[in-house]
Amino acid sequence: MEGLFIAKILEELVTKLPARNLGWVFPNETTASLLLEGKAGPKDIFNVVLSIRPPTPAMYVNTDRLSGSPINPFQRLLETRLKGNLIRAVQYKLDRVVMLE
Repeated sequence: MEGLFIAKILEELVTKLPARNLGWVFPNETTASLLLEGKAGPKDIFNVVLSIRPPTPAMYVNTDRLSGSPINPFQRLLETRLKGNLIRAVQYKLDRVVMLE
């Protein structure tokens, strides 16, 4: 993913923050999706999808219904340890690194 493309995704995401964490789902072994409720309330439910599938990793926001249980140890770690609301999403200097707080 290019830095400018990530900036455009974050521009959309930031308008929905802070968002309440509704849990993680794992559609496959290389994808994690965080289900969130945006600041507009129950009518503003969306996913932040993170895919690490080489050679084209991806991050995007969508409103589709995704499902799936953790498949590997890393996904189980995400599900058990990453709790709490999404307050902020930051990209530094149009790099391909995103910080989710």
